[in-house]
Amino acid sequence: MAACFFMFCSTNQKVIQNSVKNNGAKGDGIHDDTQAIQAALDKNETVYLPKGTYLVSHLIVRDNRNIKTDGFETLLKQKSNQAAVAPLDIDKTIIVILGSNVVIDKLSCEGNINAYEGEQNHAVLLLPTTKNIQNVHLKGLNIKNVRGDAVCIGNTRFFCENIVVENLTAQNIYRNGVSITSGRGIQLTNIDVQQSGMDGIDIEGEGTPEMPLENLTITNAFIGNLCVTGITQKAKNINVKQLHIDGQRKGSSPPYKPMNPAGIIVSETENAVFDAVLIENLPEFAILSGDVEKKESHLSKNITFNNLTVRTSSLNEKRYNAYICVMGFTDVTFNNLNANVEKDKALFLGKPLTFKGTQQVNLNKATVKGGQHLAKNCHLLGKEMTVNTEGVCLSGMTETSVIEKSEITCLRMTEKTETSDNTKIPMAYNTKKGNFKSAKFDLKNSRVIEKEEIKTQKD
Repeated sequence: MAACFFMFCSTNQKVIQNSVKNNGAKGDGIHDDTQAIQAALDKNETVYLPKGTYLVSHLIVRDNRNIKTDGFETLLKQKSNQAAVAPLDIDKTIIVILGSNVVIDKLSCEGNINAYEGEQNHAVLLLPTTKNIQNVHLKGLNIKNVRGDAVCIGNTRFFCENIVVENLTAQNIYRNGVSITSGRGIQLTNIDVQQSGMDGIDIEGEGTPEMPLENLTITNAFIGNLCVTGITQKAKNINVKQLHIDGQRKGSSPPYKPMNPAGIIVSETENAVFDAVLIENLPEFAILSGDVEKKESHLSKNITFNNLTVRTSSLNEKRYNAYICVMGFTDVTFNNLNANVEKDKALFLGKPLTFKGTQQVNLNKATVKGGQHLAKNCHLLGKEMTVNTEGVCLSGMTETSVIEKSEITCLRMTEKTETSDNTKIPMAYNTKKGNFKSAKFDLKNSRVIEKEEIKTQKD
């Protein structure tokens, strides 16, 4: 015990000795502390920033640095200077991490969102300029009023690997709460972003095709929206758990234009799992998968949503009138879905003439209330569903669509034009059980009630 106590005291004394105030930093929010803090970072592997407000332009963190603080009472306030106009303009970012093996304790950062005109004035930027950056741990960040990203994990000719960002609170961020343009083994945990101009979290492949954008994990995030998009390289092996999307958290002041209207955007992605997701209060799609008019290689595949709840979405969307656009999926699975749909909307929407061989929607255990269509222009495999739609349940379905062990209540099961030419297909399936096959889909061990047919029979 005596040895441990001596070691603790020795380590604590070393931290105090490496206080930035020993280098002349004031921490009063008035004097420019950039040079004093940078000098401490250049000569010490462990640097201590006591509580206070440190006025800085930018700080560069190199290899093997451990920054100790007094938590969120340690504030780095961005000094007013020229606005950044390019992603590599590191002089306009508060903290620039250029090295590996970096640990930063909890701290606060405040930017100049109203004083600047560019959009690259980040709070924290990981920028691998000469080699890959590895093993960076950001233990907690409280960031506000930044004219860029709260945290940007970027790339040049190199990329970032084994990065942990946890306990991030960001408010009024001009671009993204967290932006990832390349990387492998990146973990985001406890992310709270309010008033993001572009995306709450933006995973967007902008590296070379050889660079990885894979093995990324998001756990417990409360944000305005999430974008997972491969551009120059595929986004692969994405794991998202405990995600709350609330459209009311979108929109910075001043506003960023254009703003992504959808809740979750998935494009050019492989092997992604979203678990325990709530989506609400969005102006357009709850989930948008992109456009199948792109080449086949740009489509997303092996996408799974577990325990998804969707409500109050697609309020102003007029082009497609749908909550979940599956146009860009080759296959997508929803397990345990709960959705409340507005009366003139579809829950799922594919695209006519281009959906053969793509857009397979696997729907297992679902409760769907309201809406004009459960699914339109899709290949649907539905099982153990309870559906009560206000219009035509299925429209433009593929011949291999199947509904099993479900209870369907709707105005009509299909469009009249889909059944009127076939005398073998009755318009009503009221209370019928067992197997039923139409020209457009199979019904197996399901109960279907058509409201229009009931009304016709009464008349």
